[in-house]
Amino acid sequence: MSTSCVSPKSALVIGGGPSGLITLRNLSKYCPSLEQSSIGGVWFLQNDDNKWQSPAYPDLVGNVLPEYLSFSSYPPFPPTEKKEQPFPTIDQTFAYLTSFAKDMELDGKIRCGVEVLQAEELKEGGWKVALQTSNDEHITELWDAVICCTGIHSTSWWPSTGGLDELRTLGRAKHASEWMGLQSAQALEGKKVLVLGNAASGNDIAAQLASVAPSPGFVYRSIRRPAFPGFPSLPDPNIQDVSPVRRYSSSPDSPTFTAELEDGTLIEDLDLVFAGTGYRANPSYPLMDPSPEPWRIPSLHQHILYTPNPSLAFIGCIMCFTPFTISDLSSIWLALAWSGKITYPDLPIWEQDRLENVKKLKEEWGGEDASNFASYNVLGYGEQTYAEGLRKEVESADAEIAKTLPLWNDEETKRREAMYDARLESLKWLSNKSAA
Repeated sequence: MSTSCVSPKSALVIGGGPSGLITLRNLSKYCPSLEQSSIGGVWFLQNDDNKWQSPAYPDLVGNVLPEYLSFSSYPPFPPTEKKEQPFPTIDQTFAYLTSFAKDMELDGKIRCGVEVLQAEELKEGGWKVALQTSNDEHITELWDAVICCTGIHSTSWWPSTGGLDELRTLGRAKHASEWMGLQSAQALEGKKVLVLGNAASGNDIAAQLASVAPSPGFVYRSIRRPAFPGFPSLPDPNIQDVSPVRRYSSSPDSPTFTAELEDGTLIEDLDLVFAGTGYRANPSYPLMDPSPEPWRIPSLHQHILYTPNPSLAFIGCIMCFTPFTISDLSSIWLALAWSGKITYPDLPIWEQDRLENVKKLKEEWGGEDASNFASYNVLGYGEQTYAEGLRKEVESADAEIAKTLPLWNDEETKRREAMYDARLESLKWLSNKSAA
């Protein structure tokens, strides 16, 4: 374990979404050495004047219940008005986050419309950070520590299927990050669309397209493996599920294109592909050049602390079922580590164990064709073990702080997993309401 502790007096939090806000609060609250902190999200609904694109859209409804969107030591996320639809909308989530920032008196520490261009590690310690405002003003600042909280929705991930790059160039392939809900669906009424993926984004896009499709044969959903229970969807006669795509054939002279599936089927006269294929945490960090295999932010302890230089940390860079509470727990752990109350190794021992576990999981789940839940950056079914371990370290360091955190055990995991049944029931309610 590390014999010395990083105790920064100033820290820059990059990212203004849920992970950034709770990290700023927890560092300010639980890290006594910190004299100065600043912040520079997915749950912000942009307008045409916004420089940075958000993947949110006007009628977006989340898939996490209010209980698991609540921050510690703060009033819980208010329930929705309709018990049949217990999942908060984008507006309700954004209202909770803005109220949290205001009530926790974080406003004076938050700078909106500021982009971090570069964070340079200094030999004498600390970081030189280059910033650019929305007015293109360039600023250079010095910080003792940097925490990246840009999450996993900053960079769209695309499959490497043959012909897809050509479709993107022609404007005939778009990512779920460009989807604008029913507005996009209505603009594509009568068009023949292929949706890639059957997780949350793919299911939402397919369902909304199906609601305006004149008949079957206009909406296709390409599926590589059965859907995870956490991504429920209703059967719809206007959605035709098909096998994965082998390649695309297109021509600049033709407004439509063809998708050849792995089972040999051809889907002709397609107008558009929408990729609900997920995201990756921003891959432009120099420490990821060359890109590590498997893909990950390397040398992190507990997905949080960069072991070669623990003045660099990451919060919210993993995919999990309850991202708000995991970011809350992770940033409390970080604050206590920087306060010297939690020890950590100065070698990437945790990373090596994680790599071995993921390798075993992939082999058990079918090798290279295993589910994406057998990935380094996805907690999946291991979320309870991960969170339980962090919480125990927090409890050993400060039992009073631990009391403010939710529990992770078998009983609580069953309660969390019951969200998926609730989500399915809410989809049925919405469907019946629309049909009435």
